[in-house]
Amino acid sequence: MKTIDYAQLQACLYLRIPPLDFMAHDCSLILDEETQEKVAGDLMGIAETNCYYVRLFLAQYVRVLEKNSAVLDSLYELYCEPRILGAQELPATSEDLLRYAIDNSGAYVTIKETPRVISGAGTTGLRTWEAALFLLNYFNNMGDTRRIFDAKNVLELGTGTGLVSLALLHNYGFHNFRSITLTDGDSALLEKLPETFRLNQLPQEVPVHVRQLIWGEDDIHENETADETSLDCVDVIVAADVTYDALVVPQVMRHTSTSFQKRRHSSVCGGHDPKQQHDRSLGAAASGKIFLDGMCV
Repeated sequence: MKTIDYAQLQACLYLRIPPLDFMAHDCSLILDEETQEKVAGDLMGIAETNCYYVRLFLAQYVRVLEKNSAVLDSLYELYCEPRILGAQELPATSEDLLRYAIDNSGAYVTIKETPRVISGAGTTGLRTWEAALFLLNYFNNMGDTRRIFDAKNVLELGTGTGLVSLALLHNYGFHNFRSITLTDGDSALLEKLPETFRLNQLPQEVPVHVRQLIWGEDDIHENETADETSLDCVDVIVAADVTYDALVVPQVMRHTSTSFQKRRHSSVCGGHDPKQQHDRSLGAAASGKIFLDGMCV
């Protein structure tokens, strides 16, 4: 049986992992008074957007505490608040504020998304998918990846909620890229990105661009000026879980291969098999295939 500590518990809470999925582990490290105080603070923040999740978690946590330790009054008081006791499950289309750990220092980014929607409004980009977690973990935690981005123009395909680019921006001091461009085919997703930027403290010194890019329709090289947003000037392309539709893959490959013909890139792609179950709640190490200095087909 795995033992869950406070950092792992906090990550589970921030990602709204179902409590039954992680409270079945050994909880001996999250029962002390200091941890209870930290958890109470975390739950107060979560209750601002999702009282129902707080209710579900406290039902499990208080039960474990009562069997093994004393329960802080603040947890009982929170549990008994009318907004918690009477909370109902949110509609699937309701937005929630999720926080994602982006490196080993404990840094998080906050994203407003609809985590219970797999596909809606013609897009799968309304929620964050697991491959983005694995890819950002590789970039920010798995050794020296500075060489990939140093003084480079970066472009993300199918940015969706923007998590991968946000993780890179938060570690701009390490990666030291020249610019970053977030692209997606859905204009509604792109319109959400400014709010996401406001929710997170991003470095002001790095140029950030947002651009619509529709695979199979947009000619990525027909720019009046060759600036950082043109793939003629992009040095690194990143992508994570950009499509589940095999029919779209040739269009994606056409865009990237055209770009490779123009410049020599270090293309980094993250893949995810939805049939596999990943224990992201306990901070699993980055998985999937990473392709460097070439193109994955």
